[in-house]
Amino acid sequence: MAWILLFFVAGIALGSLLGHKHRFMRSIGRLSEGLVLLLLFLLGAVIGSNDQVMGHLWGLGWNALILAAGSILGSLILSKPVEHLLPGDIHEG
Repeated sequence: MAWILLFFVAGIALGSLLGHKHRFMRSIGRLSEGLVLLLLFLLGAVIGSNDQVMGHLWGLGWNALILAAGSILGSLILSKPVEHLLPGDIHEG
């Protein structure tokens, strides 16, 4: 875990030092997008090769759907009372 935090902080430092070099940062952005897509592909390959996960995929999908729907519904229900606590008019165009 310490390595992850160290690399994260090093990336923040590098980004703040080289943030004004837009061409370089654009290249880094494309590289990171490609690496994220590669990681997602590899994660899918690992999950697809795991028979235990694939056997329970429908149950996991339903659990994920219920969790997502509950999160959305809870956010919608609780946003109305919190709306009155915020300053200003949030209905501005």
